[in-house]
Amino acid sequence: MGFVDTNLKNLDLDETNPYSLVVNEKANVALYAKDNDVIVAGPIQLNGTDANNHAYIGFGADEGKTVTINGNITSNHEKNEVVFDGKGTIIANGIFDPFTAKVNTTLVKNNYDYAITYNVNEGGVLKYTNDKYLYEQDNHDAAGNVRLNTINLYGGTLDLINGAANTIALTDFNVYQDSNLMLDVDLAGQTMDRISTPATTVNGNLNITKLNLISDATGDETTINFIDTKDSNYDNLKDKVQYVGDKEGLVAKSPIYKYNVDYKADSGDFSFTRKGGYEGFNPAVYGSAVAMQGLYYTQLNNYNIALANVDQTMLKTRAQRNAEKYGNKYAYDGDETQVFSPLYVQEKNAGAWFKPYVSTERVDLKDGPDVDNTMYGALFGGDSDVITVGNWDTQYTVYAGYNGSHQAFDGNEIYQNGGILGLTATEYRGNFFTALTANV
Repeated sequence: MGFVDTNLKNLDLDETNPYSLVVNEKANVALYAKDNDVIVAGPIQLNGTDANNHAYIGFGADEGKTVTINGNITSNHEKNEVVFDGKGTIIANGIFDPFTAKVNTTLVKNNYDYAITYNVNEGGVLKYTNDKYLYEQDNHDAAGNVRLNTINLYGGTLDLINGAANTIALTDFNVYQDSNLMLDVDLAGQTMDRISTPATTVNGNLNITKLNLISDATGDETTINFIDTKDSNYDNLKDKVQYVGDKEGLVAKSPIYKYNVDYKADSGDFSFTRKGGYEGFNPAVYGSAVAMQGLYYTQLNNYNIALANVDQTMLKTRAQRNAEKYGNKYAYDGDETQVFSPLYVQEKNAGAWFKPYVSTERVDLKDGPDVDNTMYGALFGGDSDVITVGNWDTQYTVYAGYNGSHQAFDGNEIYQNGGILGLTATEYRGNFFTALTANV
């Protein structure tokens, strides 16, 4: 039985009918989000009898779609099976207890697991928003009732990044082929996410694809143990762990600093060494300085346009400016040829204008990154006639427009968008000039 783009919510549940869905032995039910997100509100019960007569339910989502499971999924037998499939995201807000789960897509866990056996296959990501949902000593080991979980990696990813570094106990842990692990690291506390259960089967590499540094080290170098190599039970795993780093190489970034990372198989330790110079900082810390550079160059361009009349006027000789001012008023007997065509003195007259712009440049910040800066936009406005009062000539300009810019540096990008509205007043007297512009 299959349900496509069907929500299970607003059901009339009570003590005699407590479940939104009951799946009995040999039954097969699938819920799939194809064109719309799906919500499963109530609890689900799986009733199988053994491995050959188990209950099955599947959840799937196309890329960009989400299935949200708000109720618990409980089972009367650990061999009952739940499959998470597709290319979208499954969000589980309820408790899982107990069954076998196949993870072929992204599964986000927001609640506790009890005695779950996870098979995380290639393309699958099992993410915990809190480590305690996978293991919490006072919960999973309460009163001797041990209900630990099992993780089997078949090329998938176990994502434990959630802002806290903890030690996690499991019933069993196995790496059947090259698989991935993502961990939190507390450099100040010299701890990191660890799986304390020895691996029973290791047939592939355990790639540490991301280390989330939640604090900074107190010294230039910090060593944290990940695998207890003194325990021979870990011998099959210690040589299979490798840090594959990010796109910048074998480094990891805290909110402020950048560290070289090295894993030592003989000791099972990760070492974190702070890099020197500006390259020792997380490029994100330069974001405000880079953004200010973009704003600075954009504002310079705005001023260049807003004060354009000053440049156009004062590049002329005083004789040319006088010719424009006194044209058709006085006869001229000087040596210079004067042209009174309005085509050559457009800035003297009232008018409207539109000025688009785009500029690309590379800005090298001292003791900082090289920034590729692109600014673009368009301003439009209007100029008044030149108004003469006594010996002073005055012209007003009102303008508005759009400004945008983009900065790229060391793998970071900043986009800035905004508008501008301003007024410029320009004063001339002989060879003296001054201009004032104000904008928001």
